[in-house]
Amino acid sequence: MISLTKRQSELLAFIKDYLTEHGYAPSYREMAAAIDASSTAVIHGFMKGIEARGHIRIRYGEARALEIIDPDESRLATVPTEALYGELRRR
Repeated sequence: MISLTKRQSELLAFIKDYLTEHGYAPSYREMAAAIDASSTAVIHGFMKGIEARGHIRIRYGEARALEIIDPDESRLATVPTEALYGELRRR
């Protein structure tokens, strides 16, 4: 996973805390208020960046639908292609 900017890290920490406390994701307005962002458009940009860096998955078309990606579960993405092909050939 690619590291986040300071503001993206603040937003991700807020989202994780909110999910733990409420059981669902915060709205963009709640996110903006939490990190003192000037608009929900700023939050949208942060969210796209966090998603592009592999820390969250956004399910578009659904309200408050996002998923935190566990870095331990995404280890497979770091396995070299040659190693995967070698393992498949052995089976």
